[in-house]
Amino acid sequence: MITELRQYGYGHVGYVVDDLEGAVKTLTDFYDVKEWRYVTFRPQRAWVYGQEVEEYTLEIALGVINGTCQVEVIKPGLGGGPCADFLAAGNSGLHHVAFNIDDYDYWKERFAKSGGKFVFESEQTTEQGFRRCLYVQDPLLGCVELLENLQPPR
Repeated sequence: MITELRQYGYGHVGYVVDDLEGAVKTLTDFYDVKEWRYVTFRPQRAWVYGQEVEEYTLEIALGVINGTCQVEVIKPGLGGGPCADFLAAGNSGLHHVAFNIDDYDYWKERFAKSGGKFVFESEQTTEQGFRRCLYVQDPLLGCVELLENLQPPR
């Protein structure tokens, strides 16, 4: 079992914006981000600040720099939460760094013990498998996303 996040390395950096297409154009033209794909994130279950919400959506564009580093651009949709609140507070741009992890329960417990505040959590099953996601507000460093590597469908 991996017990240090540095052993995973960053999975992606996440930007939150009002103008998804404008951000993708800037990242493509100026930063040379390539290979964009678009998804509507609609998990079966989602919790915002610890409260389960009926419907939650994000419009997401995923791109790649140098074939290795992933960039995620998010436009909030339904359900509120930390991404929508980030924009409502007058912010736009870099929002979080993400780690793709294997032992979700271990990392959730470790962040809880360190004083991290859980601001978003989701569960989703797709054709590719089952995955959980957790946004933790670190008291010193800001938002960190823990994205579980795909598991067999449940």
